[in-house]
Amino acid sequence: MAIHLAASAPAFNKGPYAALTENQYSCRSFFTGQEVATLSEDPVADPARLEALHATMLLDTPAEEGFDQLTRLARETLDAPMALVSLVDHDRQFFKSHSGPIPEDFAAQRGTALSHSFCRHAVASGEAFVVEDAKEHPLVKDNPTALEYGVAAYAGVPLLSADGQALGTLCVLDTKPRKWRLATPQFGDT
Repeated sequence: MAIHLAASAPAFNKGPYAALTENQYSCRSFFTGQEVATLSEDPVADPARLEALHATMLLDTPAEEGFDQLTRLARETLDAPMALVSLVDHDRQFFKSHSGPIPEDFAAQRGTALSHSFCRHAVASGEAFVVEDAKEHPLVKDNPTALEYGVAAYAGVPLLSADGQALGTLCVLDTKPRKWRLATPQFGDT
């Protein structure tokens, strides 16, 4: 599943596990400097993807109500404490929008170093990335966002450009492990 910003096919068709065995690059923790993953080609650093991301001119721009409505809807629909629209650059992720409480330093910077990103895995694969328990998930169990900020569950879908490049994600996060499902709609008193 992906959200297309315009109709087209996804740029990457590999899931995050396939990427770990077919490529070789190094991803290091921002805080510890320890290697988190080793891959040879980082799809996040793909020049065509980065060109498409920068062409949107959305990085480092103010919050916009349309994106804020989207994160509020995602948060409410999935009954999650936090939701983000995250744009994934070569070395960081920028939060175009967030709903719910996020760590103060993330909010002040409106993003994080790429070492803290769960979203990078959805961008790398071009497919939804779901984590029910970060402590158990091989791609994020050592991620500083899980270890130091307590993010325990994540579900993100890529945001795709017109030509299928994964630019970022619409995602929801929780501080407790969970199985993701839609919240029960509330229709008021009946």
